[in-house]
Amino acid sequence: MNVQQALSRPRHAGGRVTFVGVAIVSGSAGLFILSDTILLYGLGTDIYPTSVRGTGVGWATAVGRLGAIGGPLFADGLFQLGLVAGTLLPALAPFAVLGGIAAVYLARKDR
Repeated sequence: MNVQQALSRPRHAGGRVTFVGVAIVSGSAGLFILSDTILLYGLGTDIYPTSVRGTGVGWATAVGRLGAIGGPLFADGLFQLGLVAGTLLPALAPFAVLGGIAAVYLARKDR
């Protein structure tokens, strides 16, 4: 099955996934993910003391990069278990919510 066939298959409630829709959602997700990473660099300078700031931000970045590697591997595992794209995002949503809660907590911790 090629990409065009996959995108034209019927989905939930008789709707269809279009290339434009996928492009908009993917572009928006990429924009917010990149913005989040930049925000966390700035947040790290407020969290770590000056003496260990470089090390702290470096470790935080490294852990984030490991998550960027592990996330697609985890998603592939879910695909291998039989999940389809329509159920994959709701399955991963709790991780995004936890990340958002952690970021808000860290931002308000010292205030």
